[in-house]
Amino acid sequence: MSSDLLNFSNWLRKLSVAAAAMMFAGCALVPAVDMSPGHVLADDEPEPVVPPVVAPPPAPVIERTPEPVYTIVVKEVPVVDLMFSLARDAELNLDLQADNSKKVTINAVERPLSEILDRIAEQAKLRFELYGDNLIVKDDTPFWKNYFVDYVNVTRDSEGEVGVATQIATSGGSVGEDSGGDQGDQAGNLSKTTVRNISKNDFWASLEMGLTAIVSSDTSTAASSNPAENDPDILLTMTGSFSAGNGPDGDR
Repeated sequence: MSSDLLNFSNWLRKLSVAAAAMMFAGCALVPAVDMSPGHVLADDEPEPVVPPVVAPPPAPVIERTPEPVYTIVVKEVPVVDLMFSLARDAELNLDLQADNSKKVTINAVERPLSEILDRIAEQAKLRFELYGDNLIVKDDTPFWKNYFVDYVNVTRDSEGEVGVATQIATSGGSVGEDSGGDQGDQAGNLSKTTVRNISKNDFWASLEMGLTAIVSSDTSTAASSNPAENDPDILLTMTGSFSAGNGPDGDR
């Protein structure tokens, strides 16, 4: 009898657990429609993409052809003969318009052509032009050449004046009375101070003055005995500079 009661109580316990499980399952929310694969959901923030560091390409290497060098060792040689020999060795076409009486003494060992030409031109007072394979040599005489001056054609003049007057009154009169004005001046009771500022900006006049002084100067050997007349002194007020010609002894 007791075993039957025990089995019955176990059966009731199982039944109540099953009923409770069915009750809770009925209360759960069941979605009516399934979510599509493309539904917007709150995804995690993506990690920032760092672009890879690309090294800059190497700088191109410019291969420069070494300039040919020449050796010249001469003493008191006519410049015409020297230029012909130099043009022949350098395989250049030569146009020579120079005085044959000029002589050159030079010692150049394995030096480039441009440097040798500069030294010869400085020593023999020559002017040369090199166009490709053509070398033109002339005496260093004055010639006409046009230069472009990038400056506006404007001249500016300004003038300003500031004055201060002080007068001391005397007995029986006051400052500003006409009757005592002359007497005050004679007695020394009137003080006047005037400051005047004048500014002139004339670039073209300054340029013309400097060029005229340079062109009119004589640097020849015969005229170099009087440096004060041959080497002009030029004062450039706009730039605040002074150009003085030096004599043969450097005494200027």
